[in-house]
Amino acid sequence: MCSSDLAASCSDFIWSGTSTRQTSLGRAIHAASAIWAPRPSDLAVIERSLESFALERLVCMAAGSMLPIACSILMRLGGTAIPLAITALMILGGAVGGLYLPVVTVHRSAIVSRREFRTSLSAYLDLVSIMLAGGAGAETALVAAARIGSRSEEHTSELQSRQY
Repeated sequence: MCSSDLAASCSDFIWSGTSTRQTSLGRAIHAASAIWAPRPSDLAVIERSLESFALERLVCMAAGSMLPIACSILMRLGGTAIPLAITALMILGGAVGGLYLPVVTVHRSAIVSRREFRTSLSAYLDLVSIMLAGGAGAETALVAAARIGSRSEEHTSELQSRQY
């Protein structure tokens, strides 16, 4: 069997119904990637690039692993020694937490952005329907409602700054 035949049979196996996703290891890898990676739609909604997300993830992982080291050094300077195994576990936990924290924040930000968009779209459509019921033409209603919506952002920020 030549190498091209081997490559073809491997690709047939991978793309056939018995791919690695159907094995227990493949399901575990797929589940882990779903937990540890943000959805592309979440990144698109909050207008973040994958590169900036990866950078944030690396920074959070580094900070999460450095915090236990700093605590261990301070404890040693104070006269109390933490065992090295516990420090290593804390470093590992900090790194894992630092890797997962950006995924959670991206997902929560996307949820908030989607909720705000639904509310804005609903208000816009309500304005359009009110203007259409009042006798305005379709184009006039759409443009006027869009103008009102853009001015309402200014008024909303002004009202929020005046709250006590």
